Amino acid sequence: MAPTPPPEREWTTPPLHLRCLDLEHPGVARFFAALPDPYKVLSSSCTTVLSLLYPPTLSPDSPTSSSFEADDSDASIAPLLPRPAPPKIRSVTFHLRAFDGVAHTNGSELDDAHKEIHISTNYLARIGGDPLQIRKEIVGVVVHELVHVFQWNGNGSCDGGVIEGVADWVRLGAGFGAPHWREEGGSDWKAGYATTAYFLVWLSRTLAIPLLVPELNIALRSHSYRDGKLLEKLLGGKDPQVLWKQYKKELEKGEVGASAALPAVPTHPPAGGYTVAYIETA
Repeated sequence: MAPTPPPEREWTTPPLHLRCLDLEHPGVARFFAALPDPYKVLSSSCTTVLSLLYPPTLSPDSPTSSSFEADDSDASIAPLLPRPAPPKIRSVTFHLRAFDGVAHTNGSELDDAHKEIHISTNYLARIGGDPLQIRKEIVGVVVHELVHVFQWNGNGSCDGGVIEGVADWVRLGAGFGAPHWREEGGSDWKAGYATTAYFLVWLSRTLAIPLLVPELNIALRSHSYRDGKLLEKLLGGKDPQVLWKQYKKELEKGEVGASAALPAVPTHPPAGGYTVAYIETA
């Protein structure tokens, strides 16, 4: 099941390449059995990631951006939102090879505009479930890593947990959440991955800010994360840590509804060299 692209395609998919040197590895056989149409799936995954991170309705005039006044005491965040656009990516090369872990993304030796996504064939060989479940997991990993290709990170200033949480927020929105994910809270909302992703879903819904994550992403194009001050501004001055405590209380009381589905993000109107790794979870 390839991610379903939106009716209108806003951004051009960069050239996609697939490199695999060990055709005998069982993980390689599993990859091509699950994805006999790799270009279609990889291209569609790019479209899905871009549509969720950069919906056409996202603009410097988005409602939450109005909380940034021109006379803000920190001139570096006023105005907040630049013209919404992903980093200029010249190509994405997917490498299927054996290594520990699941996957990671980095710039190539040529330059950072040529991205590489490395997917572990060892991990692919261990994925359990029926063919549909295997395909869903592989596409989920691909979607997660593609977020790291197209997202901004505040010139490296953004907390790694937030970076990973945004990637899994997109994965949830694309309908490829992993079966072992549970909305359980935890000790730190910046723990990353599904923990942070579910919290971002809750924030968007509870504060009625459907474009919260896309706005945070585009703000990080030209502004520093400033230890969370940037997100706090987007939340209308509310402290994420205070909201995290409220979220956990609601979880404990069973008051948090089906957060596995993202709130509706309007998609049709009426940078960087950050190296990340997708960590395998038991």
